Amino acid sequence: MSMPDFPPPVPQPARKTWTAHATVRLAGVLILFAGLIGGGLIYWLADDVVDSASSAMQGRQYTAQMERIGGTSGVLVAQFNDWLGHLWHGKQLGITLGILALLIAVFCFWLAGLMAVEIPQDTPTRR
Repeated sequence: MSMPDFPPPVPQPARKTWTAHATVRLAGVLILFAGLIGGGLIYWLADDVVDSASSAMQGRQYTAQMERIGGTSGVLVAQFNDWLGHLWHGKQLGITLGILALLIAVFCFWLAGLMAVEIPQDTPTRR
């Protein structure tokens, strides 16, 4: 005859397990909040950066020389490179970070929505 356990075992609450789509959704929420708060702080604390080298490159002589060397496509590539470089400085960095966080969070929410859809198992497959 066995002795009863003393004290009796205390029932433990069931641990909640996270599903994959809930984890992705939570990641989207965290990315959104972190990105918007970080972008807002950067925007609020940063100075407007005025790059004297880039403003000097916008002159007619520079554009004419770029067109002579690289053609019209060279001028367009230089302008695109200048625009892309401006996204990562000053207040524009805060805006860029906020937009990137929003886009990544929307992607996470979309992916979580796809993961949450259950496919019926009794559906016949086409062969």
